Amino acid sequence: EYVREIAKRAKYCYKRIVETEGLSSTEPKGGYHFLPRIERPGKFKSDVEFALALLKEKGVLIIPGSFFGPAGVSHFRETFLSPIEMLKEAHDLMEEFMKAVVR
Repeated sequence: EYVREIAKRAKYCYKRIVETEGLSSTEPKGGYHFLPRIERPGKFKSDVEFALALLKEKGVLIIPGSFFGPAGVSHFRETFLSPIEMLKEAHDLMEEFMKAVVR
């Protein structure tokens, strides 16, 4: 039951990421987090600046991918362990943020 619920959340987060302009991802196949790519970073020079602005402007915490090494540059780590309602709220806020950034 627990594994099914986590898989459902993973699919939801993946769907929201690929539907958000300026972001992309491969579909998560296991675990409890994945590394979406920031395709259109707008005014931000790094994934760290992007993550800090998202936290400051929308209250959504993501971890810059560059914290995990050079392969993570222009990515961020997102976990999908939170309740689906919380994930929906975070993705709604992230989508608002991206709409303002990619203009």
